Amino acid sequence: PGKYQDTAVATNISACKPCTEGTYSDVLSLEDAGDCKGCPKGTFGDSKGLPSVYSCATCPHGTYQADQGKSLVTDCKGCPEGTFGASPGLVQSSDCTKCAKGTFGIGKGLASAYECIGCPLGTYSDVTGVSKATDCESCSGGYFSDTEAATECKHCIAGKYQGSSGMSECTDCPADSYNPDTASQACTNIGTGYY
Repeated sequence: PGKYQDTAVATNISACKPCTEGTYSDVLSLEDAGDCKGCPKGTFGDSKGLPSVYSCATCPHGTYQADQGKSLVTDCKGCPEGTFGASPGLVQSSDCTKCAKGTFGIGKGLASAYECIGCPLGTYSDVTGVSKATDCESCSGGYFSDTEAATECKHCIAGKYQGSSGMSECTDCPADSYNPDTASQACTNIGTGYY
């Protein structure tokens, strides 16, 4: 296995030639290099004369490989930005898993969900597969996010406000003002003579 013989008369086993990189042979008596089989998608064969499909190496975590007969680990492509490849031997980019809501994945070839980064304080993301921090949305006025990796913003409670976007907390209304509503961007002055 792993070799072929392309001459009409062979006098010894040394006349057999190894299948090329990226291919293998699990049977005897092959007559041509074209009879060798290509390593399957998601794998590569980096040496000559591989004797079985199990001799083809699996593309590592964070990568995929969509073609047969590849010979180098560099033929395995990195999962796209915003995704990761938790399993080895992925066959296509859609096999890569999108980073979860509230996170983003910078660069290609991430190997696990732990490499996805949480959206910063004051921001959130309610979609999967985000690839950069600027894809995280800022919380609008009246709302805040006090945790990383938020999937939504919280509203300011009555008696507090937030007049700016992208903030991580709400502010208490000043002593001479009030706010009976939630998600407020300002407080109302009480006026003189009232308390």
